Amino acid sequence: MIQPVLRILSIIFISVAAHGQAMKNIFMQLPGACTPELNMEGKKLLLQNAAYIIPGGDSIETTRYTIDSISDDYLHAEYNFTTGQRGFNSYELKRFKTTKGPDMILFSTFGGTRASFFQNELRIFYLQNKKLVEDSHQKLLPQSVPVNDFIKKQTPDSVKKIIEQAMSTAYVFDTEKKNSIEFFMYTQSPVDKFEKYILGYAILFTWTGDRFTRKLIWE
Repeated sequence: MIQPVLRILSIIFISVAAHGQAMKNIFMQLPGACTPELNMEGKKLLLQNAAYIIPGGDSIETTRYTIDSISDDYLHAEYNFTTGQRGFNSYELKRFKTTKGPDMILFSTFGGTRASFFQNELRIFYLQNKKLVEDSHQKLLPQSVPVNDFIKKQTPDSVKKIIEQAMSTAYVFDTEKKNSIEFFMYTQSPVDKFEKYILGYAILFTWTGDRFTRKLIWE
């Protein structure tokens, strides 16, 4: 479970000026509530420089947005503190082709601390005539996946509680599997003696062109 955690929690700055023009346009169209404290001018500067300091900070607390990965089909950004607190929010966008109709755009955010975080939001948009249109009643994906879906049905309630308290959960869009995203369950504290109750640490959602198939995997 080390590699997926490192993949989503590490920050490696890159130049985004020459990459991901299509995703830049999509990012600019996201509703303001998707990226709090980031206005249109802030978005432009973030895309231009891969980092944007939120105005009004001081030596005690300063916040920023960063982008560490961008292409025409994917974007990952993060909101965190440069001073003081260690909290963060991670933002991902991923583009999928549909069998019939416009491209689908997934937006996800999770956050908390490096030691304990959770899924916050999942939204689905469609790119109609180059404009984002949200599917506010989407039923393609769950907003989150409960820990119960990763453990055996006969697991004692006391063990369920321990496993649930030891885990962080979140969607991850940056996967090596084509046309897929994953919902991971990350270990915050050791659960070795309870691993016999765990069926897998990730659920793989694979896009077929009109729906997502679901498969529990160990990872």
